Order: sequence, then structure tokens, then C-alpha cells
Amino acid sequence: MRTPDFQQNGFDGYNINVDGQVIGTWVNTDNEPPERVEQMMNYLEANMTTRQDVAQMPTLITKGQLIRALYQLHGITAEQLDTAVYAVIDQLPAQFDKTALQYLWRYSNDIDMTKPETLMLMDAVAGALGLTQQQVPEGILLAATL
Repeated sequence: MRTPDFQQNGFDGYNINVDGQVIGTWVNTDNEPPERVEQMMNYLEANMTTRQDVAQMPTLITKGQLIRALYQLHGITAEQLDTAVYAVIDQLPAQFDKTALQYLWRYSNDIDMTKPETLMLMDAVAGALGLTQQQVPEGILLAATL
């Protein structure tokens, strides 16, 4: 199992390292406060250790690819996915702009897998759909091939 670690590479960026090799970067383009950045980095370090091969994770998938992968693997429909996403968004703390997140899900085509908040949302949605943490990367990897 490969465990990632994060090292600051500048004022607002982090290198994602696995086995001493940089496999990606994350830049704080949303100007998150330091405590939020630390929270996201801690989340990724804790949860990415369960991912079978972090280096193979795509940086971008489409919503259509994700829907097809979830249906192919688990029989989850687009309607079930939408219901789960909106339920998770509704449960977010007050500091999140829930309306903006709902619009983002409804009208965006691409899912940026480089954003820690995307991974957090994916894990929460997976839980709402009854999927395990191990099934999340499986679905994302399949989605990237569709």
C-alpha cells in the first residue's frame, strides 16, 4: 500500500508525494484559509492510504463517465446519484455555499479530481449510496476509461 504525503512547494501549493516521487500537485486556487488547507491535507493523508494506486487516479472525469461507471459497477442510476449528492450538500456545515454547490453539480460537466473537497464529497456521496471507501477509486478509475 502506498501512502501519500504532502509537502508545501511554494506559497499556496503542495506536492503530493508517494514513495518519494511527486505524483501530482494541489494549488490553493480558492484561497482557503490555512486552517481549512490543513483540514483538507489531513483528510487526504488519512483517506488516500486506502486508495489502491494513488498515481493512477485521473485528474479529471466527466459526470457522464461517473454515472456510467456507477451504473456498470453497482447499478446506481443518475437519479440515485443526484439524490445522494444533494443530500450530502444539504448536510454540509453552514460555512459552505450550498446553493453554489448544487448549481455546480447540476450544470458542470467535469469533475476535478485534484481538489481535496471533491474527494471529500465523493467519499460522502459514496457512503450515502452504500459504497465502501475501496469502491470509490474503483469507480473513478473505470470512469476515466469510459
